[in-house]
Amino acid sequence: MAGEITKDLVSFSLTLDGQVAIVTSASRGNGQAISIHLHSLGARVLNASAPTSHPQAIAIKANVFDPNQAKQLFDRAS
Repeated sequence: MAGEITKDLVSFSLTLDGQVAIVTSASRGNGQAISIHLHSLGARVLNASAPTSHPQAIAIKANVFDPNQAKQLFDRAS
């Protein structure tokens, strides 16, 4: 059936070892689930919002709508 997701389609290996993922709102809800998943794939996770309950994420308070704060966030991520 068109548009159907099969096991073969999603059974590939993805690793993010050595990569940095910046996730906004990673302290709860979808952002938290995304940060946990990205970390499980090997990424170092930076939470660009409030402190996080995810033990492997690094919380950095930044307003991503402010160009200066966004730049500082990316500078700290590298």
